[in-house]
Amino acid sequence: MSKLIKVFAAMAFILLAFATTSTTASAKRYYSTVPKALRGTWYEYNKDTYSYTKMVFSKQRFYYKLSSFKGISLYGNQFHHSNHSDLYVASKRTKRGYYKIGPRHSDDLYLKPVVIYDRGKRVHALKDMSPDMGFGTTYVYAYHYKHKA
Repeated sequence: MSKLIKVFAAMAFILLAFATTSTTASAKRYYSTVPKALRGTWYEYNKDTYSYTKMVFSKQRFYYKLSSFKGISLYGNQFHHSNHSDLYVASKRTKRGYYKIGPRHSDDLYLKPVVIYDRGKRVHALKDMSPDMGFGTTYVYAYHYKHKA
């Protein structure tokens, strides 16, 4: 008789354990935040086309506009088809100190805040590192400034 009581007690304990265990759905969203060093409006002048490229960074928005085309906006707090936002910002800098930022699942920009000297004055700029297409591991560097030149 005591063996039967132990079996029922064990079954009751197992049922009670399963009844009190709750499972929650994990629907965590992953927001992208632009680093403070990149925030603001930045311009790059293209001498070949005599036009400006404009980049605007806010806390959770990246706006990129070529002078002749309509601009694109990516948001770090808007979600389509997944729990990740459309804007990708790498959690760590690269070994060379560049931030990796751009559209999710696409080509990224490599940007680094620097201080350079322009005509004898210290100027804050964003250094843009892009691979030189077709030439192996060489890079092309461009600078974006806070003001139009």
